[in-house]
Amino acid sequence: MSVVFFLYPIDSADSSQPVHLFEVDRKIAKFMGVEFSTEHWCCNWYNVIGFLVAMGSPLESEKMIEKIEEWYEPISGLEKLEDREAAKQEMLKILNFMRENWRSSSYREPWAKM
Repeated sequence: MSVVFFLYPIDSADSSQPVHLFEVDRKIAKFMGVEFSTEHWCCNWYNVIGFLVAMGSPLESEKMIEKIEEWYEPISGLEKLEDREAAKQEMLKILNFMRENWRSSSYREPWAKM
């Protein structure tokens, strides 16, 4: 199964065209006050929020907040609780920024038969 997601601008003359994810990343980096990189996703947003959107959780859903909170639940003895809490708060800040600027859409396709 292939899972795909798209982000569409909220305030744009053409909100029917998806935005390139590098452009989303560039804007997130600017918002977070960090340098944009073509090698790493800013603050790991793609691995958390991107994954959750691709799996069917829209940016605007209240479930998204719950899923991010679950993502950062401490794993016994593996990480400092403060580090996970700081990462969770950073991800929630990014989620709010994304909600203000984009709407999401995702779909799943079965793999083509070979």
